[in-house]
Order: sequence, then C-alpha cells, then structure tokens
Amino acid sequence: MLTTEKLKRILLIVSIITITILGLYLTKLFADQVLSRFISAAKAVIIPFAIAFFLSFLIGPLAKWMEARLKIKRSLAIPLAIAIGVTGLLLIITVSVAFLVSEMTSIIRSSLNAISDQGVMDLINAALQQFESQFADVDMDQIVSAINGSGLSLSVLAGILSQSIVFIMVLFQSLFSAFFTVLLTPVFLYYLVKEKSTIFNEISMLAPTKIRVHVVELGRRGNDVIGHYFKGQGVMMTLIFVFFAVTLTILSFFIPNFTVFHALLFALLMGLFAIVPYVGAWIGLALPVLFLFSNRLDAIDVGQDGRIFVIAIIIVVILQIVEQVIESSIVSPMVMGKEVKIHPLAVLSAFIFFGGLFGFVGVLLAVPMAGMTKAIISYLFELKDKR
Repeated sequence: MLTTEKLKRILLIVSIITITILGLYLTKLFADQVLSRFISAAKAVIIPFAIAFFLSFLIGPLAKWMEARLKIKRSLAIPLAIAIGVTGLLLIITVSVAFLVSEMTSIIRSSLNAISDQGVMDLINAALQQFESQFADVDMDQIVSAINGSGLSLSVLAGILSQSIVFIMVLFQSLFSAFFTVLLTPVFLYYLVKEKSTIFNEISMLAPTKIRVHVVELGRRGNDVIGHYFKGQGVMMTLIFVFFAVTLTILSFFIPNFTVFHALLFALLMGLFAIVPYVGAWIGLALPVLFLFSNRLDAIDVGQDGRIFVIAIIIVVILQIVEQVIESSIVSPMVMGKEVKIHPLAVLSAFIFFGGLFGFVGVLLAVPMAGMTKAIISYLFELKDKR
C-alpha cells in the first residue's frame, strides 16, 4: 500500500535524480564553453611557443657563430640571426609560390592556346544563348516559385547566408590568430635562444620535489632528441641538395630552356622541402615536373616536338626514387642515429595526430614531437625496470 511517507520518499528520489541530470547537463554546457575557450587560449600560446622552441635549434647555432666568429654582442647577434632566418624563410616561400603561380599560369595559357579561337567563341556563344533562353522571360515571382518548387525556400537561403557570415567570421578569427602567432613567435624565439636553460630550469621548479629530477631528465633527453633531429635533418637536406644539384645540372645540358640556374634552384627547393618527411620530397619533385611540363606545352604550341621534356620528366622522377631509396636505406640510419629512429607508421600517426591538433604547424613539427614522446616513454620504461 502506497503511504504518504513512501510517496514523499519516491518524490524526493525523483527530484534528486531530476536535479542531478539537469545539473550535469548545465555543467556540460558551461564546461564545453569554458573548455573551448581554454583550448583556444592555450593554442594561442602553445603554437607560437612550440614554433619558437623548435626554431631555436636552428637560430641558436647561427647566433652563437655570429657571436664567436664575427665578435657581435649576444644581445645583437640573436635579433640578427632571427632576422636572417625569417628573411630566408619568407624568400623561400615567395620564390616557391611565385614559381608555382607562374608555371600554372603558363600551363593554363598553353592549354587554352591548344584550343582554336573559333571553338572557344562558339562555346561562349552557346553558353550565352542557353542562359538567355532560360531566363529571358522569367520575372522575380517566377524565380521565387521555382526556388520553392525545387525544395528550397527563402528561409533556407537565409540560413545559407547566415552560415556564410559565420564562415567569414571564423576566417577572420583564424587570420587574427595567425597574426598573433607571427607576432609572438619572434619574441618567444629571442628569449628561448638567449635564456633557454634558465627558462626550463624555472619551469622544472614548478614540479613537485619528488618528481623534479625526472622532469629535468626528461627535458634533457627531449632537448638531445630534437637537437639530433635538426642536426641530422640539416645534413640530410644538404646531401639532397648536392645530389640534385649534380644530377639536374648534368640534365640541363641536354634539355632546352632548362638552365644550370633552374637546376640549382630546384635542387635547393627540393632540399629545403625535405624538412617535411615523406610528403616534402614529393612536393619538391612537383616543381621541376611542372616546369618541364609547361615547356612541353609551349613547344607543342609553336609546332615543335615536346618528347624531350617527357623524357626529362621521367628522368627526374627516377632520380627522385633513387634518392629516396638511398636516403631511407643508407644515409638516414647513419645520420639520424638511434636517438630519432622512429617507425614510419609512428611518423604517419604523428602527422595525423599533431596535424589535427595544431594544423599545418603540427605537420611540420610532428617528427620531433614524436621523438620527444618516444624519449619520454623510453625513460618511463627505464624507471619501471629499475624498480
């Protein structure tokens, strides 16, 4: 029998459950907003700091060299080294983008020239006639009726417009974030080059006393791994440049419009793009291939035989395959060493994970980050074995 006391108890339990569910739901909504803002704020600091941290392994040695050999004060050598590094990076990006735009424009122009002018005019006239026949006698009411009849409505179009506005706002937010990244990275870079040891000693002091020694050891191992990686990568990029500088220069003697300057430029860019493992090598390969393909189209346009350029493209691809085989089987194990030896599957996983987390910056820094992760895991297993 349901007594008043039991009814009160049931209502109390139901009320507690309802309030708990409602509280959890509101907490989730609040936590999502707070967490989203926290992640955005953290990324705004972490991304420029990570870029500056890894660049410090490249800018630091240059600053030390300028200080030791050129007798420049350290406070002046560091900004000069940063300026040289940033200028070189911007120059590489400018040259690469300008070259790609130029070659793609040339390819499009040659492709259009391959079509007869009369054929293009006939195509344009046919499109205009089709447009006029469809919309010549249609007023605004008919257009609205046609939209509604096709399953769309003005409210749907308004929704599309609002989504476009949101997209534009997100785009501006991304540009604003990129601006602050560009602004903060040199500042972080300056202090990391100047006072890296002091900064990381201060960071380690924040750790509890019991684990502080482990934090210091992990920092030292991570620093060694990243240092070995960038030194090895520098040697690899130099060897790739020398390989393609020699082979493409020899090839330039037999290919029309393919000069020694082009050979050295492509060799330099292919060496620099190799800083992105696996993907960068094939991006660099696209530059001479596009150039040779553009020249083939130009040759065909003036009635010449373009087969020599096809042969050159095949040779360049073969050279790339040979270089990749030599690099992966002989040079890379010798140069990189065991400190940064990472399985290709782990590298690809690092690309996906860090790329999804930090975007293009994460792709560039995926391998050294994976190396740091490997060093941390190895140290933890060492501690486990000692116990």
